[in-house]
Formats: sequence, structure tokens, C-alpha cells
Amino acid sequence: MINNDKLVVNDNFLLNKKEKLLGEVSLKSKPIRISLNLTGRCNAKCIFCNLKVSKYYTEEEMTLETFTLIKPFLNSVKHLVFFSATEPLVAKNFKEIYKSSIGYNAEKYFSTNAIALKDSIAELLVTTSLDYLTISIHGSTRESYKKYLGVDTYDRVIANIKKLNKFKKIHNSSNPKLRLSFCLMKDNVHELVDIIRLASELEFSQGVYIRHLLAYSEEMYSQVPSHHIDYVKKHLDKAKKVASNLEVPLCGDLIDELNDPLIEGIDRPACYEPFERMHIETDGKVRVCPSFSNNEFAGDLKEQNIDDVWNSELFKLYRKNVNTINQPEGCKNCTGPYIRKYLTHRKDVWLQKNLDLFVFNRQSKNE
Repeated sequence: MINNDKLVVNDNFLLNKKEKLLGEVSLKSKPIRISLNLTGRCNAKCIFCNLKVSKYYTEEEMTLETFTLIKPFLNSVKHLVFFSATEPLVAKNFKEIYKSSIGYNAEKYFSTNAIALKDSIAELLVTTSLDYLTISIHGSTRESYKKYLGVDTYDRVIANIKKLNKFKKIHNSSNPKLRLSFCLMKDNVHELVDIIRLASELEFSQGVYIRHLLAYSEEMYSQVPSHHIDYVKKHLDKAKKVASNLEVPLCGDLIDELNDPLIEGIDRPACYEPFERMHIETDGKVRVCPSFSNNEFAGDLKEQNIDDVWNSELFKLYRKNVNTINQPEGCKNCTGPYIRKYLTHRKDVWLQKNLDLFVFNRQSKNE
């Protein structure tokens, strides 16, 4: 029977916060965030995505049986994320897994390109009050959308979003709250104003989130915003004014200033991923965080108890060293969202052509 007492979630959150601030290595608290890779597939071919230069390490789909293995933690988890680097709505078992999560107090969220956002799924998300839904739209016209996402589905996506909003009105629901994700590049920064207007028109209450481009290939490196600061800033300043006038929230890697102090001797703020998150791949294997630069597994839920994995030697190693000058190798080139704003002056960080993509496996030039 599901424990719906929110005190369980809050108590675990407070204990976790205390333990991570104390730098505890073996935790009594459970993770406050669980993220899942439901599938290895995607129905778009975004020019800036790691999947453009890689192939997923397995064709396995997460099953309900695998998802059930995390249920001992679901009573206390604060955030449940149904995606990592692929498209969750093409997962064969998405509906089954999502429905199995209903009733827990975790805040539920995922990101999608909305190409496969069918009516049945849209109404399910509304009637079960999914908390947040981020939709990726990287071009403001059909032509630019096709250029950046590699598929001619702009009209379908807009229609799907309108249907989702229709279901929200029918069921008198404000959920899921919508946010538009925009990967900013030199060639599309001039479209940001129109993207903001689109977000306003389509009732994206959470506004627009601007992602900084990571170049997984040499050809995309010239598009990195850090190479074109004056040009990008000109369009960002204009976009900020439009967003303010339309009351569209604008946030992301190049917008907000963070106040977290940098770690002495390290060009980034503190990371709490090993203390807060358990990331689970389609086959039940567990990673300390979803970063491609972290290429180690902490355990396997099909072979180990979930509590043992959470306090495995690898988790403890990362907790001990992640915020020191002896940080694990997988942390040294991390460009996680929580640190990107601090790295805009480091142009070299954004070129990822030699990065080992770990579970995604780089394709050879012949593939």
C-alpha cells in the first residue's frame, strides 16, 4: 500500500540536506531525486544532440518489473524524472511505468519533443496531474525547426501542445505546467524573440529555458554561444525585454547569475549529485549521475538490493571526493546544467568531440 504521507518525503529531504552539508559518505537518507532512462530511442535527429554522433549501448527498454525495483525508495523521493537523454514518449512501456508511479508524493517531471504526444497520453498527463512537462522546440518556424531537429514535425508538435492545453481546460487543471526548452546556437539566437512569443501563445506558464550548446562534433563548435558573446548578448538583451513585456519567465545557462561560491581551486560550485540522485538505465544498472563524463556503474538493481547500491563503494567514493581537488576522473570535464553558467568564459569546455559518451557509444565515421 502506498504511503501518501508527505511528511515521509519532507523528513527524508531534510535529513538528506543535513547529511550532504556535513559531507557524510554513508547516508541514512534515501535519494531525493531518481531519474530514469526508459528507452534508448528517439524520434528526432537534433543536430546538436549526443545521439547524432552515437548509438545507445543497448536496445533494451525499461520494463515495469525493473521500475518496480525502485519502489522501496518512492515513498521518500521528492523528484521522479522520467527521462535522461532519449525520448520517453517512444518508450514501449511508458504508460505502464508512468501509471505505476501515480499516487506517490514525488514531484513528477519529464522532457519531450512532443512528437509522440498523442491524445491518450496528453489526457493521461492532465488527469493524473503530472507536475511539469518541458517541450523542446529549437526553431520558431517550420523550416528552422526541421533544420535543427532533423524532422518535419513542427505543425504536429504545435497541434499536440494545443490539444494538451485543451485537455487542461476540459479537466480544469493547471497541470502539467509547461516549459519550452531552447538550445541556443549562433544560427538560432535571432529566433529567441519569436520563441518567447510562441511560449506566450501556447501558455507555457514556466516560460523558456535556454540551454547552452555542447558541441559533440567539430562542425558544431563554431555554433557555441561563447564564441559570439557580443552577437549573442545583443539578441539576449532584446529577448529579455520581450519576455518581460509578455510576462514570460526566462531562465537558463546564459540568463541567471548564481550566488553559490566556487570551490577553492576548482572552477565550479559544489556538486550534490552523489548525495541527492540515483540515475537508473533501461536495464536496471545505476549511475551516480547522468553525466556522460561519469562512465562507471554503481550497481545493478536486478542483482543487488537498492539500499546496498545507494551506499555502494562508488557512491561513497564520489561523495567523499566530488567537492575536493581530488574529484573523481568523471567529474573533471563535467558540464552539468548546474555549472554551465560558470563556464561561459571557458571556450574549450564546450567542445565534446573527444568525450567518451559511455553508454551511448560513439559511432565510427563509417556508421
